[in-house]
Amino acid sequence: MTPANFQQLSNFIWSVADLLRGPCRPPQYERVMLPMTVLRRFDCVLGTTKKAVLDEYEKYKHKDSRVEYGNTLIDDRFDRHPENRFDYLLANPPFGVDWKAEQKVINRWPSFRGYSGKLPRVNDGALLFLIHMIAKFQPFEEGKRLSKN
Repeated sequence: MTPANFQQLSNFIWSVADLLRGPCRPPQYERVMLPMTVLRRFDCVLGTTKKAVLDEYEKYKHKDSRVEYGNTLIDDRFDRHPENRFDYLLANPPFGVDWKAEQKVINRWPSFRGYSGKLPRVNDGALLFLIHMIAKFQPFEEGKRLSKN
């Protein structure tokens, strides 16, 4: 690629970025551009399996799902039934949220959802939530996978 082609491509990318970012101020660009770039990269990398994933989705989309509301860290409504273990979990981890409000309750427990190691810093609610999610998975079984790839 020649420097002229590189500059032309760079100008094109930034012109698209200007359209995508909309009314964002310069310090907010990373909040828009990085997620868009990551999503596009996932689309490219996973493009070969997209049809298989959509076919699997069609098979399972009508199955019942269960949503529970509340504080999942200290009032987990799925823990009331020990058979509630999952192959997949979809969640929105609390990035940038601390767990100071739950700290007193959690520190009284002998372990957090079966994890007895050192808990993350109080300002890292996402890592504590990840530990919580790991406790919800089904035990691993060899050969039990959605895809053959």
